[in-house]
Amino acid sequence: MLRICEKLRQVDEKSERFGLVRTEPDYLRALLDAMADMDRLMEVEVLKSLGDVNVERGQLDNNPEMFDRAMVLYRTALLRCEDANVGESLENRYLYAEKLRLGKVTVRTASVSYEPLAKDKEIPSLAKVAEKLQPLDSMLTDSCKKDLILTQYTKFLVEGIVNGDNLLESEAIKSLGDVYLERGTETRDTAYMTKASALYNTALARCGESQGKVALVHRLLHTAKIRQETENIRKQDLRLREKRQLQQHLFRHFPITSGKTMPGVSGHQFLSSREYIASQTTKHATPDYRAYRQHLTTGDRALAVGKLDLAERQFTSALKLIHDRNKPDCWKEAECLRRLGDVYVQRGKTTKEGRKFTQAAALYNAAMARSAGGKEQKLTECLRETEQSFLQFTANVQVEPSSYDTVIHHKKILENMRSRAESQLEAIDQQHNPYQYDEDDPAMIPVEIERAEAVKELFKTIAKDRQVFIKDLVDECIDTLGVPPCKYAFIGLGSQATELVTPYSDLEFAILIEEGKDKDITRQYFLNLTHYLNLKSHQPRRNHPPSHGHPVTK
Repeated sequence: MLRICEKLRQVDEKSERFGLVRTEPDYLRALLDAMADMDRLMEVEVLKSLGDVNVERGQLDNNPEMFDRAMVLYRTALLRCEDANVGESLENRYLYAEKLRLGKVTVRTASVSYEPLAKDKEIPSLAKVAEKLQPLDSMLTDSCKKDLILTQYTKFLVEGIVNGDNLLESEAIKSLGDVYLERGTETRDTAYMTKASALYNTALARCGESQGKVALVHRLLHTAKIRQETENIRKQDLRLREKRQLQQHLFRHFPITSGKTMPGVSGHQFLSSREYIASQTTKHATPDYRAYRQHLTTGDRALAVGKLDLAERQFTSALKLIHDRNKPDCWKEAECLRRLGDVYVQRGKTTKEGRKFTQAAALYNAAMARSAGGKEQKLTECLRETEQSFLQFTANVQVEPSSYDTVIHHKKILENMRSRAESQLEAIDQQHNPYQYDEDDPAMIPVEIERAEAVKELFKTIAKDRQVFIKDLVDECIDTLGVPPCKYAFIGLGSQATELVTPYSDLEFAILIEEGKDKDITRQYFLNLTHYLNLKSHQPRRNHPPSHGHPVTK
């Protein structure tokens, strides 16, 4: 909330001096910025302020219709609000506006033909919306009026919200995106293109009819294409500028580029441009293998006597000493990572924290990704021992860890899922390729729609396959840890929830427990379940695992 207050500070100060009604354009611009930045919390706060504007206007003009507008804005903000405290404030404002509206209606005579909130709304049509927006659309070419145009489109956006006209709201948002896209195209500033994409996505989420969705999808693809072209031009300009700077430097300091001695100048060698570049290139020093081995020996001794902090420092120093991005020594890095995994296993046994064992598993997998020549078997045993230690010291369960056949089975399922997704994606590229057409070719649009639908179905399939796979892992964990102490719901979050997940995505989830069962024993069980599921996700694999928060693998 401090961030939101800071953003709205100037507008709020202005409203205190001149009143809310006179600062409505400033709040409209703040609403536009919030939507362009996809800042939902900011959007809710500005909608609340616009509701306050209408309450003040209703009181000044003795107009109950303004209270209706305020109530709709409060209700819209409440529907989009995720903060409980802000939600309570919105509810109080809604009730206050409702009391004002009812009070005004009782004062007015019966001849007044005002029916708040309950009147039938006219069914919106695309033609009427286009007619309403047409005067602004015709002004888009006038660069001097761009700010005015943005404010007017935002007014139509608010009007669509107040009147429950989703078509007007989405068309206004789309038009705002068009303004930003035009700015980005003219200035070659990708920040404007990012805002345009955000507005198009927002319009797509609030658009209810298929024709509008087709236009928005086309705009999103067009924006992505322009952004890519802009990035390519920027990179080319950067390379050309660097090349010119180097040439100027060589010409200024080495006007003669012959590799031979200059006649009449005894013993003075003039470098060619290639020789000069080679002389300026940083040469990486050979690692001090003796110091590296000394760090490992000291760390091994410290680990053997339980001095875990000292052991971790020594192994980390050895890893930093040997690590070279340009010329990696994978075998020696794997040696350090394996020993660091041993440190975290011992920490887990001492503290009984499940997180230490998951960090150890991450380190073992990082070592496995760098190993070859039969050393994977030893690391696989380390992973099995980590799982066994977790069950014994953290979960207090005396059972054998997952069998090697089970691990291989999980690995094959995941590999099949990935290969199947890759083959389906290749098929989509071949069957629905819009890039074979010119940008203004009408045949491009239906191909883009078919491609989008095919990709959408692919994402749904991947999400469903992952859901089944994760459920099997959770069931295996529960079979080992025992029956849960209460009813629960396992909810996927992030890309899994939005069905935009890939076979390589990480897993974000939440666990809801039965009401009234929030006790220490319940929390500990589901914490152990989470760590155990994490450990199962670290079963032997060849790709690099996430860092899990410890400084070594960051």
